Amino acid sequence: MATINAEDDTFVVIVQYAVAPADIQALITDMAAQVEAWICRCPGFISASFHASEDGQRMVNYAQWRSRADWEAFMKRPEQRGLRDAITAADADMCDARGYSVVRSVYAD
Repeated sequence: MATINAEDDTFVVIVQYAVAPADIQALITDMAAQVEAWICRCPGFISASFHASEDGQRMVNYAQWRSRADWEAFMKRPEQRGLRDAITAADADMCDARGYSVVRSVYAD
């Protein structure tokens, strides 16, 4: 399991989508398939997690990258079209997308 801490240049991207409850699982399945097919092999990729809200109306994607530069290089790849297609197919609206630097991590004893 990858761990991250403030001493690294880890860059985190958190994206929130509004999606119909009937479409949320398909969105997660399609986006995770993209991660497994090619994103996981991109330089600097650490992990991606998908979170469904309990009311089924929001999905959050939490992605970790070794650096902001690695994430920016990923964003320029032509394969990005597959992610956009998955979002369009689920009729999801991006509500918020932000990049974050890791400031502090706390782990279980």
